[in-house]
Amino acid sequence: NYKAFQQAREGKYGGIGVEWSPDGDTARITKVFPEGPAARADIRAADRVTAVDGKKVTRADSYAAMQTVKGDEGTKVTLRIARDGSKERDYALVREEIRRPVVESRVVKSGAERIGYIRLDQFTEGSAKAFRDAVRRLTEQKIDGLVFDLRGNGGGLVTEAEGVAGTFLKDGALIATSRGRTG
Repeated sequence: NYKAFQQAREGKYGGIGVEWSPDGDTARITKVFPEGPAARADIRAADRVTAVDGKKVTRADSYAAMQTVKGDEGTKVTLRIARDGSKERDYALVREEIRRPVVESRVVKSGAERIGYIRLDQFTEGSAKAFRDAVRRLTEQKIDGLVFDLRGNGGGLVTEAEGVAGTFLKDGALIATSRGRTG
């Protein structure tokens, strides 16, 4: 639907600030966004979601369950969480606007060298600027090299991808071509 398209394009949505993936008969949280409702509730990466709003998560419906956690800001959702070494616990959370951080950057030491590391998860509105800002911040820290990590990048807006590529390429450089089925 159009609302989901806009949310994906803008990199924001109503939710609790987690990423998760199916894991057997549960869904395993793979990432918790700082400052979101889940982070404030001490939900952690590697926690397993066993139920959403009282409905058990099963292998067959884990994707559908993940989608129900997204919703209108200000509405409530309850997750039942299983954490290794602890009893299952319910977390009642209020959805907020979540801005998915698309760029992560840091300096990694490798021997005597300082390597800038930038991970870009999607090409959403503003990701090219965020990428250029990260490159600038890292180069100001006198790095010796740069690693640009696109693993898991689901794509997105071509204009943002062009903006990222333009950080390294000369103006007017050919980035991509397309051809119709008739040649």
